[in-house]
Amino acid sequence: MKNRKLFDVAVSLLLAFLLWNFVSSDEDTKYDYTIDNVPIVCSNEQELQSEYGLMISERTATSVSVTYNVSRADIKHLRRYKDGIKAVVDTSTFTSERDYSPGYKIQLPPALQDRSLQIVKRTPSTVRFTVEKIASKTVPVKGVFDGTFAAGFDGEDPVLSQDSVTITGPAPAVERVQHALAILYGDKVSESFSESVALMPVDESGAEVKASSMTLSEKEVTVTLTVLTEKEVPLKLEIIPGGGATEENTTVTLSRQSVVLRGEKATLDAITELTVGELALGELEQNAEQSFELIPPDGTELVSQVDEVTAKVSFEGLETRKATVSSFRTEHVNENTDQKLGARVHTHSLNVVLRGPDEKLTTMEDVELIAVADLTAYTTAGRFTVPVTIRTTDEAVGAVGEYSIEIDLYTEG
Repeated sequence: MKNRKLFDVAVSLLLAFLLWNFVSSDEDTKYDYTIDNVPIVCSNEQELQSEYGLMISERTATSVSVTYNVSRADIKHLRRYKDGIKAVVDTSTFTSERDYSPGYKIQLPPALQDRSLQIVKRTPSTVRFTVEKIASKTVPVKGVFDGTFAAGFDGEDPVLSQDSVTITGPAPAVERVQHALAILYGDKVSESFSESVALMPVDESGAEVKASSMTLSEKEVTVTLTVLTEKEVPLKLEIIPGGGATEENTTVTLSRQSVVLRGEKATLDAITELTVGELALGELEQNAEQSFELIPPDGTELVSQVDEVTAKVSFEGLETRKATVSSFRTEHVNENTDQKLGARVHTHSLNVVLRGPDEKLTTMEDVELIAVADLTAYTTAGRFTVPVTIRTTDEAVGAVGEYSIEIDLYTEG
């Protein structure tokens, strides 16, 4: 029994020694550990531009891979702080336009700088840089729509939020740029829309000018495409009765009944007719033609080249005769003034033309006529020529034309 205990103790001591020896040996063992995508950074690059007017236009790599031969403990630290590792290229030797292939130094973050880390491999070992003159110029911005419209729709030229941008980069590439292009895409478009679109520098032929180091003062612009369609709408003429003429005893014929408008769908949907104007029948003494300008509603335009419509007016069963008005009346004196004004009609008689059915005209006496002057707009003393309305005792008869009388306004004591 005693021998067995001694044996167990001896085995335990041996195992402990072997384990300690293995751990000590493993701590000293070195392993290859590779870190990929170590970014390349250039020192003194600002001085390259400011002192020599140069820039790096191309490079064969933007990152490198670095392989270390290190212990397990070092690998643990490298994994933790690898994002702070950089490959630094000194550009102070870049002084003219040509290719350079300098080496680079691996810069460690502070947490790794006190460790002895052996680099066994760098991929690539060098990086080639192309150095060219830097140039800058302002070019126009153009927009195009690359897509399709829904049936019955088309569009205007795209409108851009700005008309120019400044391009900076290697001189050979900048010199080739003619304009910056914004391409708007869409399929079966039926409504106007706006989008933010990336700008692409292009040459005279429309091909993209590619240079990784070229920059634009604005990367994007807002492009607006106005989508249009057409709609036929009827024409409407407002008829104002007067001089014994009404819509019942007057025939008004338009030279065209409708027009085609062009505009955005939402705008056209709200339009049911186009009012061309007002026809005051009381201003026409006999059958006549009167033209009206066709003015499209806001946001629309006329498709046809016709810019006016003619109304042919015919009076039916109406006759005219001359009459003399000897009765006058003023209304609304002193309504818009603090003064106490009196009114005196200076005109004694007024010759007018009456119109109406023959049987009405022959039975109406001149004494049944009265000229009424509205003085609402007159607020000071003086003599004025004031429009009047001729009133009759029968609505079927009315005065044709416009008339006025002389009135004296005076301050009442």
